[in-house]
Amino acid sequence: MIIIADSGSTKTHWAIGTRRETRWVWRFATTPGLNPRLTSEEDMRRALTAVREQAEGAGCDGERLSVKFYGAGCGTTEMQETVRKRVSEVLGDADVEVAGDMLGACRAVCGEKSGIVGILGTGSNACLYDGREIVKQVTSTGYVLGDEGSGNHIGRRLLKDFMVGKMPEELAKEMREEYGLTVNGILQAIYHEPYANRYMASFAPFAARHRGTQYVRELLGEVFGAFWKEMIVPLSPNGGEVGLVGSVAEAFEIEIAKAAPEEFRVESVEGNPIEGLIRNIR
Repeated sequence: MIIIADSGSTKTHWAIGTRRETRWVWRFATTPGLNPRLTSEEDMRRALTAVREQAEGAGCDGERLSVKFYGAGCGTTEMQETVRKRVSEVLGDADVEVAGDMLGACRAVCGEKSGIVGILGTGSNACLYDGREIVKQVTSTGYVLGDEGSGNHIGRRLLKDFMVGKMPEELAKEMREEYGLTVNGILQAIYHEPYANRYMASFAPFAARHRGTQYVRELLGEVFGAFWKEMIVPLSPNGGEVGLVGSVAEAFEIEIAKAAPEEFRVESVEGNPIEGLIRNIR
């Protein structure tokens, strides 16, 4: 049996596979995001327990369990060990591989081919991949200092413009009524509540619904322009083809491609990397 996890900061997609003669049979599950830098031990244990119950229901016929966990916040040895420990505590004796979500995105999009790969979901990241490992990566500075082009970047821009009066009044009125927004409420959610990145990213669908307005078109152009400038160009100044994964990549594929410098081209977009990870099981 194999369990594959693609964990962002908002959601974790799980694929639980068992061999049936010459083919794999899959069960799928979704839990909250399990970023070890943001998620409590209790919340992680709760999610892993739900996955264990799914796996027990699938049956493993005495096979040894293999777990491949690709997660946001898992780019360092310390965080990988934290996740490996918690997975082993809940799922028991298993072969556990923990790696950053960036490597998972590469394996999902490229398989064993080399390429430029970017993540655009709640957060963002990008790298050069040689077909086996990441060979160059822009330093991720997180949702406060970076995450250009991400859902929380879009939400951060919307919320700031809403608060300082730069958003067109008709859109501000709609946001206020739909989300019950107040300045104090926004500040509380961002600076005093957990998961501020998820909170800000939750406003990205509002931008998607209003992408036809000049205000949102310009905002998205700036946000995705920053993604190319800060995340992609430093990796390959001469350009190239880029594979993207994540919910924001899927939702805003046209706007992202439009913002790209002329020497770059979006080759492929994978909304949910778990499908690619299944196709490219190692």
